Amino acid sequence: FRWRWLYLAGLIAGDAVLVYFAFWSAYEIRFFYQPFLTIFPADKGVPGWSRYHQALLSVIPIWIIISSYWGGRYGSRFLDKAEDFLSVLKTVSIGTVMVITLTFLYRRYEYSRLVIALSCPITVTLLFIYKEAAKSALRTIYDLLAEPEDIVLVAEGKIAETVARQSQRNPHYRLTVISGNELDKLSSR
Repeated sequence: FRWRWLYLAGLIAGDAVLVYFAFWSAYEIRFFYQPFLTIFPADKGVPGWSRYHQALLSVIPIWIIISSYWGGRYGSRFLDKAEDFLSVLKTVSIGTVMVITLTFLYRRYEYSRLVIALSCPITVTLLFIYKEAAKSALRTIYDLLAEPEDIVLVAEGKIAETVARQSQRNPHYRLTVISGNELDKLSSR
């Protein structure tokens, strides 16, 4: 139970830092990376990072809430890699729409749409890698500290496959599947 809360706190804190870093990286690429500037020159000048920083202090908490409620990022079960990637993609898409909406409503300062566009793939990549690394670290901790629970399932076919796939998501279950034929052999002894 304690590890679950530590995992969630680390995931949320890491997400906040990575979203900030993704926007900062996008800002640096947009305004200071020479190959990018040859294609997309900064004709209106280079805005100061402080305005982006201030905006992110408001955006990141909202982003975390979106990740929790609509992205399923902080759910109680481990998702497989494809589901995790889709969850990150969904969260980043919703978060980006939110950022674009907020920048549209906040007309005192115009934020670079290229910074927002560049931040999307960076954010998706960073959040996906971080979540997979966090799951791997938690599995390692479980393997070291927790005794696995033995589960015996008497089933075959799709049911056995589904339960086996679900149990792989939980690092402290050790599943043994016994088919009906094997059970018949055991009971006839």
